[in-house]
Amino acid sequence: MSHVGRKGGWRAEQHRFALALVALIYVISAAALDAQPGKPIDLSGRWLIDIAQSDDPERLLQQRLQEEARRAARREREARAGSDDVLEPIAPTPSARWRQQQRETLRRMIGVSDHLLIQQRADTIDIHSAVDARQFTPGAQSHVSMPDGDLAELRSGWDGAAFVVERAVRRGARVTERFQILKTGELEYRMRWRGETELAGLDIRRVYHRTSDAGAERSETVGPIP
Repeated sequence: MSHVGRKGGWRAEQHRFALALVALIYVISAAALDAQPGKPIDLSGRWLIDIAQSDDPERLLQQRLQEEARRAARREREARAGSDDVLEPIAPTPSARWRQQQRETLRRMIGVSDHLLIQQRADTIDIHSAVDARQFTPGAQSHVSMPDGDLAELRSGWDGAAFVVERAVRRGARVTERFQILKTGELEYRMRWRGETELAGLDIRRVYHRTSDAGAERSETVGPIP
């Protein structure tokens, strides 16, 4: 075998090893989510946002949409500047209705809600918000639909003191949510987006405190919560 052939074979072996390592890390990460927390933790309660300590997801979303619009405009200018051919007419600007629908979809994806109702039982955790109502079985895996319609693999469970929800679309978006009680007794919520999505790189932190406010008993989407 020639030197070039041996070199190519070695690179192929390295590539296969790297893929196997990534797959192993992914499996280990998934297996790390436990059915029970390391010590007794109760997330149950009605939780109201602490605005002063929390990110503004609406502002972060608006910044992301503006960045994407600037990138699209720059790509359009570069494409036109590098072409000597007769240019095609510019595609019509998306309608205001389409832009609003896109914004609402992204808003649902980042789960903008100023209140949460969490019901933690022995083997399930229910989380109700102004956006949706979800039930999880810690340590289990299943499939769910994302707000934009994509099918995602769902994993949930405990990572030490934090309850973690992971959703991953094949060749698409990946999002990790973490719910954890702080030393102050407040609830910290983190959401991180990765993968092929307009939200990739977005990392949102929100802090909630327990309340008996009746406003936390209703979800605008699913109605009254028992």
